[in-house]
Amino acid sequence: MSSDIVAGVSALAAAMGAAVGSVDAKVSQAKASAGPGIAEYDSLAAAVAANPNGSVRINYDEQALPADFAGVLLEYTKQSQNLNIQQTGLGPYKSMRLLRGQFPKEHTGFQMNGFGIEMLSHGSGVNGPTTVENGMAINVAKKGFATGNAKSGAINCLYLFGRQDGDKGLPVNDPGRSDIGGVIAGLTIVEDAGWCGVWESTTTQINGPVAKNGYAAHEQMRQLQLAFGVIYSAVDRGDRAYGFSVVANKGNDLTAAFYAGKASTASWDAVLMGQDVVKIDGNGNYRSLHHAWPDGALNLERDKVLANGNATLLHRGTGALRILAQEGGTIGFGTGGAIRVRLDTDGALIPATAKGNGLGRPAARFSGGYFGALDADGAVIFGSLPVYADNAAALAGGLTSGRLYQTPSKQVMIV
Repeated sequence: MSSDIVAGVSALAAAMGAAVGSVDAKVSQAKASAGPGIAEYDSLAAAVAANPNGSVRINYDEQALPADFAGVLLEYTKQSQNLNIQQTGLGPYKSMRLLRGQFPKEHTGFQMNGFGIEMLSHGSGVNGPTTVENGMAINVAKKGFATGNAKSGAINCLYLFGRQDGDKGLPVNDPGRSDIGGVIAGLTIVEDAGWCGVWESTTTQINGPVAKNGYAAHEQMRQLQLAFGVIYSAVDRGDRAYGFSVVANKGNDLTAAFYAGKASTASWDAVLMGQDVVKIDGNGNYRSLHHAWPDGALNLERDKVLANGNATLLHRGTGALRILAQEGGTIGFGTGGAIRVRLDTDGALIPATAKGNGLGRPAARFSGGYFGALDADGAVIFGSLPVYADNAAALAGGLTSGRLYQTPSKQVMIV
């Protein structure tokens, strides 16, 4: 190798060394200027001793935090680290990067956050998801998604743990209680600025990479949109507020807007519980279940003008379908918006008068069971009675003893 080449290689190596040394110097200088809050320590004890009430960065160490430590530790290593959540009973949980901290022992008059993000928005100028500004975004994607090559395995974008304990047997509003919430949100809009929802989510099913079952490759098959705690004030839609909102965005075979299941060892005492009104809207027909506490009406209605479909009360199995009115109540049956027949408290079946609609003076009263008496107050009108000349003709015509028929002269007879 010529001396010129050797000299050139040596110069290049010296330049590279100088550049690397310069980078190292700048990194060291940056760490030093950041102060002890970001200094690196090899053990938890050394980190706490150097900065007992601040934020420090240490190498991996699973020792418990001292009781008087009120700071944050950012642990980092190439290996995954244990999350100390022994109370879950599900572990072990590993974390590739772990922010571990501890709150002060006592504090009053203010909230404490282990980690905070504060952003101010100037506004993009255009509403909608394509120009939205997020305080934080998390994306977890399966390798090979929608290619047909993805491996099995569950993924969660965000997993929250909370383990609360405290004094027991205290009233609901007692300050000594210890509450816990998985997700706590406080959202506010001014007048009809737009949509306001604590939790808005969209779940979607798409077809795979090959066209099949009537869907093109990667075509959207089903989609549901869910929202909780919604206020939607708009000039073209009126003022609306929903505790729970579900919208079927896509798909003609979606199963239900609400499903409540049960486990083999637990079941629900009530599926829906409330004091006021629950409204269920499906297939364009308005249905309502009103429960006004304690003395209001309870209605199960199909209440939509010109809704010409059938409404069915169906019971299957050998058990009885029971309609009960207790504590002096009556049962009324009606058509055309009026009660036509009433079942009274003593079991009497009372057809309605034109004026009373079954609630006033009865036109007739059937009492005493199947073989009981007929008490008539006014005209008793029979529909289509068969016509026979006499009992012999009626028996020959198929009537049995005790049945009614009419003679050609309009007399009602009993066989």
